[in-house]
Order: sequence, then structure tokens, then C-alpha cells
Amino acid sequence: MQKLTMFLIFACIIFMLAALTPASAQVYSITRLGALPGAFFSESLGLNNSGQVVGRSASTKNPSPARAFLWTKTGGMQDLGAGDGSVADGVNNSGQVVGGADFSGFGRAFLWTQAGGLQDLGVLDHSACCSTAMAINASGQVVGSSQGSGATPDHAFLWTQAGGMQDLGTLMGGGASYAEAINVSGQVAGYSEIPGTFFRAFLWTQEGGMRNLGTLGGNESTAYGINGGGQVVGESQIIPNGIAILFYGHSPAVCRTWARWWAETTATPLALTPRVRSWVPQKQRITKGR
Repeated sequence: MQKLTMFLIFACIIFMLAALTPASAQVYSITRLGALPGAFFSESLGLNNSGQVVGRSASTKNPSPARAFLWTKTGGMQDLGAGDGSVADGVNNSGQVVGGADFSGFGRAFLWTQAGGLQDLGVLDHSACCSTAMAINASGQVVGSSQGSGATPDHAFLWTQAGGMQDLGTLMGGGASYAEAINVSGQVAGYSEIPGTFFRAFLWTQEGGMRNLGTLGGNESTAYGINGGGQVVGESQIIPNGIAILFYGHSPAVCRTWARWWAETTATPLALTPRVRSWVPQKQRITKGR
């Protein structure tokens, strides 16, 4: 069975490469970013319009403990000074960086700027221990997840310099929620637990709160990105209790690739759209412990 699955995946890749026409082909270059001094492993997790890259670098392939970095074309890879076990997840066009780091023994969301260095963004409740930041927009609004009071599950948050950390809540009274992305308008995308221990993709706005984006027929969905127009991308199960699919077909035996997207103006909120021409492996759910 494993050999058959690998054969089918390989056949799908060959089929899609053969389908590319010269008119659709594009030429790209690959730049080696290197690693921090003393390390040989690095992973890039965010990129802005200026080509600045953020991520983590470690001395072992298993990136723990790793150190958050910012890479620029002129300056190379810079250690953000967040210490071991830190990771930089997002960067905006002003070069402001967000992620997670160890502050006095606790994993906390941070904001880094060239002028001010590291800033601990705190937690939703003073009795909680941990938080992490995943994305930042042009206005400096930060989203991520934080533990609540006691040992309650993580909740998605929106942080601003003026207002601090705001709890975005959960869908239908579920236990946990995670914010993954924010656009220039302050709209937030992520996923929330609902009763029954399933997760659903959400879109949050200041005016409407948290909105359930549904699924493609399965029990679960998650959202990982949102653009300026409010379109959301992520992954969804297509049958109850089935595997989650991100940017490829219904099963390993299906050679067409698909992108799932959601938009406020579409008649069908969740749609499978045959627009992607590259094969992408299944993505595991991201949690604050990554």
C-alpha cells in the first residue's frame, strides 16, 4: 500500500510538471540564507515586500532550542537576541518582527523593532504562563494565541500598542482558538475549537466578531492566511473524519491540485478552485509549541 501511494504521488507530480506550458513557466532564483553562527539548521517562516526574511536557526536539525533571526540582503542573518527556544514567525513591511521567546522561564509572544529591540507582549491573564505571536500587519497590530487564566486552553488574541492584548474568544463556546494571520484592515484569520473537539476556520472582525467559515464537507477546517480583500486560505477535511487537504486533490490518487478559498462576496463561501499547479505536501496543524 505504501509503495502504491508513493507511486501515485510520483505520477501526480510528473503529470503536473508535464502540464506546464512554456507560456506559464516562470524563472526563479534561489538564495541561500545560511544559518546563525555555530548553527547549521535554519528555517524561514515569514517574508515582507522588501525581501526581509524571519525564522529560526539551530545547531541541530531538530530546531529545539532554536534562535529567532531576521535576514536582509545587505546584512545577512541577524540574531534577534531572543535567546534559545525562540522563533520569529512574521515580519511587516516596516521590519517589525513577531514570534515567541523565553522570558524568565515562560514562553511569551514578542515584538522586535530595530530601535527598541525585544518587547514582551504579555498574556491574556496575569495568572497565565504562555503566549506566542504569529503575524503583524502594517499598523503594528499583532495576532497569536495566549493561555487564559489558570491552565485554560489558548485563545486567539489581537494586540495593539495602545490597547494591549484583546481576547478574540472562540466559536460556539469552544475550548481553544488560534489566530494565524491579520490583514491591513485588522481582519483576523485562524481556527477555533467548537463543541465536539473539532476545529473550524474563522474570520474575525472588530464589527462582527468571530465568524465560522465552515468546511468542505468534513468535520474540521483551519485558516492560515488572509489578504487585503478579506479572502482567506487554509485547509479543510472533505469528508467526515477524513484527512485534511491543503492545496491538492481529494486523495493521493487524484492528480489535480486545488486551492480552497473563502471570500465575503462569493455565493459559495468555501470553494475548491483548480488554480494551483504545484504539489504541496499535507501540512500539520501549527500550535504554539512548534
